[in-house]
This record gives sequence, structure tokens and C-alpha cells, in this order.
Amino acid sequence: MKQIAQTDELAALLFHVKQQAGGLPERLDDRAKLAVRALTRWQKGLGEQLTLPQRAGLSLPILLEGAGDWVAAQRPERFAALFALEGLQGNSTDRAALGSTWLGDGALPALLDAFVFAVLAGGPHLFRVGRQQAPLFDLLLEAFAAEAGCEPFASIRWNRAGDRILRPLLQALDHLTLYGSSETLANIEGELAGMQGQTPRLIAFGHRSSLLWIEAEALEGATEAEIGALGQAIATDLSLWDQRGCMAPHTLWLVGGDEALLARLLDAAGGAMHRLAARWPAGAVSRETVEQSFLLGEQAAFAGSLVEGAEFRIMTGVDARARRGPGGRTLRMAAVSRDEAELWLRDEPTSTIGFVGRAAPSAAGARIVAPGQMQATTIDRLHDGQQRLRPMLGR
Repeated sequence: MKQIAQTDELAALLFHVKQQAGGLPERLDDRAKLAVRALTRWQKGLGEQLTLPQRAGLSLPILLEGAGDWVAAQRPERFAALFALEGLQGNSTDRAALGSTWLGDGALPALLDAFVFAVLAGGPHLFRVGRQQAPLFDLLLEAFAAEAGCEPFASIRWNRAGDRILRPLLQALDHLTLYGSSETLANIEGELAGMQGQTPRLIAFGHRSSLLWIEAEALEGATEAEIGALGQAIATDLSLWDQRGCMAPHTLWLVGGDEALLARLLDAAGGAMHRLAARWPAGAVSRETVEQSFLLGEQAAFAGSLVEGAEFRIMTGVDARARRGPGGRTLRMAAVSRDEAELWLRDEPTSTIGFVGRAAPSAAGARIVAPGQMQATTIDRLHDGQQRLRPMLGR
């Protein structure tokens, strides 16, 4: 990661990445192969970085298994499906001009995903990533440079005193892909509105929340083994990447169910969390997260039920309408009516719904997947219902 404080430093970096971009493959399908080679090299080297997981706030088992599964899932047919989804041909030689992607410390797959799209775009690219993910991303850029034989990408950061470079950077960009809160998006949109002359195309994705939607009717007659398997799937969604990012659930709605069935789910998910803790120990958690999770658990212990371990809390009896939580593997569960669930679903944009039932809920741009698959993503999908590669290519 390069710290930029002066406009001349920015100019030198822009010159370098633009010059290096000529070394990228001409064809889109060849860039896809390069992306996979770089990801594979990076993933194989993670086990040698013994201090890296702690710096990234993740445990080594989660980092190795999660990254390995994500990289393995990006198979050739996934790229072919992506190209079809975007209306592009694998033999296309279209290239993007100078672009940039800004994102924070969410789940690692979001960062890997952004990297793949920059490679596919085939142009010079600057990344601004979260502090925790920066060490992981720097290793990825090293792996990419070794495979590509060029350095068209760079990871940059500037502090508050260096905000003087923001406008020169924006003026130099052809496109900016931005992942952030409503406040962040509004700030950048305001900055662009105040600029004269050419401004970059803004490809923006706001924060979304995710949840588990379990229809009680689908569990009628379910055996203890089947409820246990569902509990294991819930634990997987809750634990992978330590509940970071938009695709991690913070709430479970048992739609049309009663307290007895909810108690079975609570016990099953809690037991699975205890078992999963040995396989996927949690990484670093902020003091604020610990305190908020504890207070929520105290409410649940008084008003509902609570199952907790050293690294998680699953509970009933607290506000189930809230779609966001403190994190730290904290999950609210509640039995709700279908009318309530459909009303509450409109409260805020939805990323992913872990769904069990017959009639899936409708939420614009949301992924509907089985529990246990909420954070298992591949690149051949629209992001929040939007294309990503075509806008980068200016099409």
C-alpha cells in the first residue's frame, strides 16, 4: 500500500500504472485466466504468512479455508456465464481507461471480487481498501505482478491531511467503483457535482443487510437430524468471515412459526456454533462490538432465550425488526407473521436472503440462496442487480 500525500506523488503513480497496463492480455478471456492464476498463487502463499491473519483480524483457519473455497469456485464456466450476463464476448479486446475501486473492511470475498473485475477490465487501476484488508491485498498485488509481469495496479491511501489529492485523483479517473454507506456515497456525489470539466463515471453500491428467512411450513414434520442440519447451515453463514460484510446475516425470521419451533432452531444453531468454534475460531473483535453484543445478550436473557459461547451469541426476545447488529457472531431470532416479514423487508436494501420455503420473498437486487450458502459467492452474478464490467469498459 502506498501512502500518497502530494500531487506529484500521485502523478508519478498514475504515470507508472498507465505505462504498465500495456502488459495486460488483449483478450477478455485471457485476462480471466490471468486473474485465476494470480488468485491461486496468492492463496497458496497465505499459509506462509503466519502473522498476516492477526493483522487482518481473521483467524488462520477461516482465512485459509474461506479463501481456498472462494478461489476454487471461480471456474472457467463462471467467467463464461459472467460474460454472457454482461453481454460480452470472451474474445473481446475492449479495455478500460484509468479506474479506481474504493471499499472498506468488509468480508474478504468482496475485495477479491473487486480485484477480478479490475483484471477483466484490462486497464490501469488504483484501489483504496480498508486498513485490515490492506496486508492481504498487498500480497495479492505481488502475486498478480509475478504472474502478469507488469504492475498496472496499486493500492493507495491518504490521510486527512492528504485530502488535497482527492480532486486531482477524481479528475484523472475514467470511472470510480465505490462501495460504502449512504453518507460516503453522498459525499463523493457532492464532490463530483462541485467539479468542473470531466468527472469519472460513478459505479456505486451502497450498504445492504442480509437475513435468514425460514418458513415454518417447510419444516413441518422435520426430524431432529434435519433441524440439526439447518442449524449447521445457519452457523456457517454466521461464522464465515466473522459476520463481516453485507452478506452476513444478523437476523433470522421464522415466518409463520411458533415459539416451540423457534426454540428447536435456537438449540440447533447454538449447538452447531459450539462445534464450529474449534474449526473456525473467531478473529479480532472490537471492544465496541463486544460491549454491544453483551448488552443485547443481557436483554435476551431477561426477555427471551440466549445461547452463547466465548465467540458467539444467538438469542430470541429482542427487536427482530432490526436487520443490522453489533457483529461478533451475534444473531437475533424471532417467530414472525408473513405480513410482518414482508413489511419489514422493505425497511432497507437487502443483499442476500438465506431462504427455506416454497415462495421466496421479493427484494430488489437480492440474492436468494439456501442457508449455508449466503457467503459462498461467484463472479457470475449481478451486484445489487447491476452490471459491473460493462460500466468499467464504458459500454
